[in-house]
Order: sequence, then structure tokens, then C-alpha cells
Amino acid sequence: MPIPYDRDASLVSHHPEINAHPPDGGPVPVEDGQRARILEAMVQVVANQGYPRTTVADVVRAAGVSRSTFYALLGGKEECFLEAHRLGTAVLEERIDLAMLAATKHGWRGRLQDGIRAYLQTLEDDRVFAHTFLVEIHQGSPATALARDEVLDRFAARFAASHAAAKRDGEAEGDPPLEVFAILAHGIDALVARALRTGEPAELAELEAVILDAALRVIRGA
Repeated sequence: MPIPYDRDASLVSHHPEINAHPPDGGPVPVEDGQRARILEAMVQVVANQGYPRTTVADVVRAAGVSRSTFYALLGGKEECFLEAHRLGTAVLEERIDLAMLAATKHGWRGRLQDGIRAYLQTLEDDRVFAHTFLVEIHQGSPATALARDEVLDRFAARFAASHAAAKRDGEAEGDPPLEVFAILAHGIDALVARALRTGEPAELAELEAVILDAALRVIRGA
């Protein structure tokens, strides 16, 4: 069943490379608009029919561009998918980081909780993007798997930073390897992906408490 999709609201469309306007206030170059539509279409088509079944023909049809235009701007299906992933996850990570910076209560714990909340809310607000890049990405190529691993490695680094802050406050001990936090990041990713696949719980925000509890246990007990 097609997933409801608002082309103008996806995470990809919020990246500065996509929504930037010329400094002189003139119109957006045609090729920039075409590239944006292609990347948005990739997110939509993969969410609707899965990565393995998605073809360049499907994407150009959804984007309303020609096949020659597609290949003038992007090297192929995998490159298009990876570019959409790069842009959208950059927006997701920026929102997490902004939420953590804006946290004003409960020190490192408050920053951690607000970051988790921003992560879940951002994915809830764009479930099409979330389904494409948390669920369907695992049906892709070694390159798409590597791209996802790199994102999760950055999440692991954020948890490691929370551990360092907790240690400074006397609420954590030791110097665990980054792999400990990578296990946490991959586990959270799998939990959210399962919720997206099954529809349970109905709202991703319902996962906040269990994710926060797991993160606190790892950080404090690591």
C-alpha cells in the first residue's frame, strides 16, 4: 500500500543544498530543481515499492524528468539513493544536535533525552524518509549498508560524548571502547526500524522511554 508522502516536507528537501536560493534572489536554476525532484522521487519510490524493485525508470517517472536528465545529474540508482540518504540524514543529525545544544535542564542527561526525542520526532514527522533509510536501506548494496553504518558510528560517538560528560559529573566510570556505544546505536536503529515495519507502537515517541533507559544503563554502567 502506498505510504502517504508530502514531497515538500521530506528531510531531503530541507537540506541547504536543495532549498537554497540564489543570492541575487533570482529563480532556482533548472538543473537544481530537477535534481531536487529526482532525489525526492527516489525517497518516495523506494518507500512505496522497496529498494530492489525500484528502477531509474520508476524514479524519473515520479520526478517528471527524462532519463537523459537523470544521468546528466546522477550516476545511477545507487548514487541517487546514497545522495538522498546523505542529505536527509544530515538534516536529521542537525536537528538532534540543535536539540541537544538547546537543552537547559538536567545536564548531560537532559541533553541525551532531548536528542533522543528530536530523533524520534523527526522520523515520525517524515515516515516515508524513515522507512526508506532505516528499513529499505538494508535491502540495498554494500555501499548503502556502509552509508548506514557510518551514520550509526556518528550516533555511537554522540553516546560516547554523553558518557564522557557523565563521567565528568561523577555519574559514570571507565573508558569503554566505541564499540560499546555502537552496539547501543545499532540496537536503537533496529528497534525503530521494527516499529516502522510493523506499525507498533503507533507513534515513535512511545519508544522514547525504553531508548532513554537503555542509553542510561549503558552510559552509567559502561
